[in-house]
Amino acid sequence: MGNVKILIAENNRHDLETLTRTLVTAGYEVIQALDGAETVSAARCHLPDLILLTTSFPPDVSHGGGALTDGFLIIQWLKRMEEAAGIRVILMTDENAETLQSRARAAGAVGLFQKPVNEEALLGTLARLLGGVPQPQPESAPAKLIILVTKRAFVVRAFACKGALCPANRRKLSRGWTSKPAVLARSL
Repeated sequence: MGNVKILIAENNRHDLETLTRTLVTAGYEVIQALDGAETVSAARCHLPDLILLTTSFPPDVSHGGGALTDGFLIIQWLKRMEEAAGIRVILMTDENAETLQSRARAAGAVGLFQKPVNEEALLGTLARLLGGVPQPQPESAPAKLIILVTKRAFVVRAFACKGALCPANRRKLSRGWTSKPAVLARSL
């Protein structure tokens, strides 16, 4: 089994790091997104095999709010994007998962987990959906974490990439999304 990419879209940094550590240890390549807009951008840029998506993000009031705060709407948005339409999505929720089961199925999610996510059950579901358990990457091929630090934003944007910034983020820089960014790359 080759490198299986999973996009984790979660606004709670603790949950995001816990899930990332679990999936990387299991041999998956992980991409992180902290809000709905980053989720859509990362899906387009990295074309993951699966997305773990929270059902709700807090509104990004610094950028005027936005429609991408609801995981169910994000799924609909992804379905309309030609390059991301076939990406499978598993939802994660703080709400009562039993009450959201039918809504999740209707939206096209292939699974729904109650937070905190049971890691063993998640890994079993991923193995079933993705056709087996990936082989952990050898030590000689470390992943890179690319951090884009902007002067305009207090939030640090991190992208787990193999190589340079993805094209979508390069376009943001070339459009003047930020002035004079500092890009730091570190092997993990």
